[in-house]
Amino acid sequence: CEIVGIMLLPLMFPGADWEAHLVQPLAFNIIVSLVIILVAHHRDLAEQDRQNALEQRIAARTQELTSSNEKLKNQMSERQLVEKALANERNLLRTLIDNLPDYIVVKDRQNRFVLVNKAWASHNTDSEQTDQVVGKTDHDYFPDELANEFLTDERQLLQSGQALIDKEVIN
Repeated sequence: CEIVGIMLLPLMFPGADWEAHLVQPLAFNIIVSLVIILVAHHRDLAEQDRQNALEQRIAARTQELTSSNEKLKNQMSERQLVEKALANERNLLRTLIDNLPDYIVVKDRQNRFVLVNKAWASHNTDSEQTDQVVGKTDHDYFPDELANEFLTDERQLLQSGQALIDKEVIN
């Protein structure tokens, strides 16, 4: 707006003899040129300030993201170590369970098999494949009378929290 106003001075003051005096139009053109240069320089400085501020924000955010990334990498490494240790312990426990001569059985609240050991599987099924038993119930392997007795014992165990010790079932 300021530049347009200065450029319009000859039009705003038509009585002034702008063409008659060479110095006045030359001074006017110099002043207008200087104002244009100053405005452009001011705009360049403002743009540089905006770019510098943006670069600083980008650098700060990049640092934050790099730090977060390092933390995540450390957490992932730690988690992998924990998962490996857990898998080793699980394998050790499974080896122990499968090699015990006693029957080991784990069931869920609906009395479905979650885990059995090889001794139980080889005695009650046609193979030692323990994973084929998972999800089934006693009714899949025993006569109804015996399966119902197991179910009653298991419900009593869950209600009382007391283990049934030295109970022998002849199958």
